[in-house]
Amino acid sequence: MKKTSQEPLLSPDMPRRVFMGAIAGGLLGARRPAEAQEAKRIYTVGLVSIGTGPGQFGLWQSFIDAMRERGYVEGRNLVVKRAFGNPDRLAGMLAELVAGRVDAIVTTGPRETRTAQRATATIPIVMTFVEDPVAEGFVKSLAQPGTNATGLTSLVPGLSQKYVELLNEALPAARRFGVVATRDPVPENRHELEAAVKARGLTVLFLVVSQPVDFDTTLARAKRDGVTGIIAPVDGVTFLHRRALVEAASKHRLPGIYWAREYAEAGGLLTYGAGLADLRRHAAIYVDKILRGARPADLPIEQPTKFDLVINLKTAKALGLTIPPSLLLRADQVSSKRCTPRCRWPHAGGTPWSSRSAAWSPCLCPLKPRRQASSRSWSTVKRCGSQCVSTSRLPATRPRLWSSTTARLAWARIPAFSLDRSTRRWWPVFSSSGDGRW
Repeated sequence: MKKTSQEPLLSPDMPRRVFMGAIAGGLLGARRPAEAQEAKRIYTVGLVSIGTGPGQFGLWQSFIDAMRERGYVEGRNLVVKRAFGNPDRLAGMLAELVAGRVDAIVTTGPRETRTAQRATATIPIVMTFVEDPVAEGFVKSLAQPGTNATGLTSLVPGLSQKYVELLNEALPAARRFGVVATRDPVPENRHELEAAVKARGLTVLFLVVSQPVDFDTTLARAKRDGVTGIIAPVDGVTFLHRRALVEAASKHRLPGIYWAREYAEAGGLLTYGAGLADLRRHAAIYVDKILRGARPADLPIEQPTKFDLVINLKTAKALGLTIPPSLLLRADQVSSKRCTPRCRWPHAGGTPWSSRSAAWSPCLCPLKPRRQASSRSWSTVKRCGSQCVSTSRLPATRPRLWSSTTARLAWARIPAFSLDRSTRRWWPVFSSSGDGRW
């Protein structure tokens, strides 16, 4: 048989550089339509929260920033539809989002998530802090949701017990606590609360409120029933009207611990929980995966791992409370407008500080000064949880007194001082390593 000759793929007359350029151009040309199609795609995400007021868009800025970091820029390839506040219009707002064919819906608590699942069974739903999504029926399990909902849960074992522990430490004389929410806690949290108060010899009263007008009457009745402190777990309605709740608690002199630091900004005494900004930033990760093709039924539900303790010293002073130093040292933030902005620290090469007068601006931290009875002059090192430190009248004599003060300075992680006897001024002493240690 006669063999048919085949022409070589690379002709001897064709330069190699031309051949490689043609191949590369073909590959790039094949990718351009896909890239153009991807660039033209505009995604729509709906944000649903009854705990966010209509004008409080800044609370979700962390979510918008996290989406921008992943290539979704609002006004360019991302449209964000916000449905905030007004619990009575929740069903109507969800119906509008579903009719608008959004690509994903981000919800907050169980009320928003339940309404969203009733409105659609196909659009992916990302929860941010639902207490028990399995008990609520939103998902089949945390590892395999199996529905159109996924995201984050605030159900962390031991969290309710921590509320009781921290509030009891701030109120050691308390005998009964009240739990304020728009409904009874989920069974697991309720059992945990009851076990925690029983272990400390306390009792608990569950206070159900439905709207802000109920705050005053409910807390007044709780005060008559012997409640000396309140616990406010995750709840969208109380969060939306947190200022009214805190004012009602202050009116009846009921210190409380709340689930989000925004309550402390509104005047609450203690808050302990995961940062909402972190939760919303993490929700953006779920939305990104869903927009890239992942199924919410296959995305495991995650739990927060970082919790912040915030103490409002101004509220403590108004209620006549003295926060134990052990609790202050464990706080991640101590909120006090009269303390933090006025504290100043010297630095290497800066102005020397006189030992005969209060060199720094006075710090009004509630920690009382420790007077040295063995010296004519007395020195003070005060430290509050917001990491501001202040002192007055550094000692000019008695080295033994200064050595004890130096130990307290090292404990507070602030620089030690050296006395220049020629000028009788104290100068900050920093380590030669430059790593901030001494």
